[in-house]
Amino acid sequence: MVYLDQSQIGLISLKVLARDPQQGEVGFILAPVFQGKGFAKLALLALIHFSQALDFKSLTAWVTAGNLASEALLKRSGFRFERRLKNSLVINGTTYDVSGFKLELNN
Repeated sequence: MVYLDQSQIGLISLKVLARDPQQGEVGFILAPVFQGKGFAKLALLALIHFSQALDFKSLTAWVTAGNLASEALLKRSGFRFERRLKNSLVINGTTYDVSGFKLELNN
């Protein structure tokens, strides 16, 4: 969870992938009022450092295609675009493409 002054403002997660326990999948979301203020970047950088301490070799992240803010955050944090999956996410009956990003960690 992401907190500001003891109030939850968002969520960041690290999931260990069963097929490769040295690879993690990152997810994050912030309340709209806190977006664009650097909180997601701080949380993501902390998660990257935590992952390095656990000897992860790489991290992946998936974002809804066109989520330019999240894509930019991942790129600024060292993630590289890897691929786009067409029509792979359904939210409230609407189908979206998702973009996959990867960060190789140097431990």
